[in-house]
Amino acid sequence: MPFKCSKEVCKVYDAVCMFARRSTRQPIINYMFNFASLGHLADSVKPGGKLKNTVAEIGIYVINGKKKRGATRHVLPLHVSTFLQHNQSGMTAVTQVFKKDTNHLDHRQLSDEHSGHYFLIVLNLRNKRFEVLDSMRNLENGKLAECCNKITNAIKSLWKIYYPDAKNPINKYEIVDISIPKQTNNHDCGFHMLMNAEYYDGRTVCNIQEGDMPRIRKILTHKWVTYDENDTDWEEMLNLEMTLKGMYAVSHIINSISVVSTRQLNTFPQSFFSI
Repeated sequence: MPFKCSKEVCKVYDAVCMFARRSTRQPIINYMFNFASLGHLADSVKPGGKLKNTVAEIGIYVINGKKKRGATRHVLPLHVSTFLQHNQSGMTAVTQVFKKDTNHLDHRQLSDEHSGHYFLIVLNLRNKRFEVLDSMRNLENGKLAECCNKITNAIKSLWKIYYPDAKNPINKYEIVDISIPKQTNNHDCGFHMLMNAEYYDGRTVCNIQEGDMPRIRKILTHKWVTYDENDTDWEEMLNLEMTLKGMYAVSHIINSISVVSTRQLNTFPQSFFSI
């Protein structure tokens, strides 16, 4: 998969990175239910930066996009996976996500994410199994296996409550590793998780090479800042009003697929989605 950056994408990214390592709390991204400060965004996307929770939530929100009839993917918000890990499945945020009349998850993929080390858990209804996409580890890792079991057990319990008549009962689904490209550093996992959440379709993985990551950071930064629901004066904040005037705004089409992402608190965050 080629990752190409236009001049506009590069200008926006470079302007954001100018604010790295500064305590800039002013929101650069403000959607209806999610926001990220300029400082958090800059520290997350700069070369070698680790994705912060607030920015991961932004990435998931954009992957979900506008709710469309027939959508096949839904990524769970970061805080929902936190509740699942702490056996707090009764929290309102969790029940709202799993309600059949709201999201119809029995026809979608689910995903949710956390800070720390990010990875993806997929509920593949087509192949009748859970799948793990981790850019650093596999299920032989005890901490990863324990966290995955906790999340999948919570999902199975919620499925019985909200989808008792589903054509695909998931209570006997096992969890398997999906082979994906591995990172050789400790800071790119959040971007691997987001790209896998967006492009993994249950069959083909996103072939991310380490050399692609600088361009991926630029593309995602531009996508999040220019998203049509962002109501901040980001061009003025970045001193780009005149620079970008007249430039063609690149539109980014988000593939429709449902994903649930989660993170493992203080150790390895993860994501979960169902196909």
